[in-house]
Amino acid sequence: MATTCHLLLSIIYAMNHVGAIVENESESEPTEYVLASTGAVSYYQGTSLGVYSLLPGQPPVYKQKGGDYYLHEDRDTWYLSPHITNCNKTVPLWCAATWIASIKTVDIEGVGDVWFYGRDKEWVNDDPTLQFIPLSSTPAACITCSTVVLASTGPAQESHPDYLGVFQTVPGLYSAGRPVYKNSAGRYLMVKNEYTSWAVWEEEEERL
Repeated sequence: MATTCHLLLSIIYAMNHVGAIVENESESEPTEYVLASTGAVSYYQGTSLGVYSLLPGQPPVYKQKGGDYYLHEDRDTWYLSPHITNCNKTVPLWCAATWIASIKTVDIEGVGDVWFYGRDKEWVNDDPTLQFIPLSSTPAACITCSTVVLASTGPAQESHPDYLGVFQTVPGLYSAGRPVYKNSAGRYLMVKNEYTSWAVWEEEEERL
């Protein structure tokens, strides 16, 4: 039976930092990862967090699911670079703005100070929670819910009832690295690309 999560403010906060959904994958060779943080990176670079898939081919490149970021290696350092607008080249990395990076590390399996992120035009490494972990790992378990409940006992219950209720994951649909949820009224609970907060939308293809 699918896990049901009652979506209160604390749960929204947690899901804002990391979005993921359980996939069937081999523990020995995972292809789905989560770029996760509950620290400063979630505020300064939160739009780049979430679920990443290993793209086929060499060298290894990870693409944010339903998002605009690539995690790629160059000269023993891993960089997180954005997608070039309107680029549709056959080689995914050719669509990455590799001359720009918001996060970098020399140890993709490390945690904390081995990761640097951009803040106020400087590289800083003061987030002890930043890590890149397999989707099937225990730290990602708390955000693998397939069902969430958005409830209100205040004015929203009367003014926006269609935006509340039980939301189920839409199979295979992600936005900004987080799963997309849909309720019986056809509303979508999701993180829009380039945003860092969850919101309910009338359409699933909400982009900047």
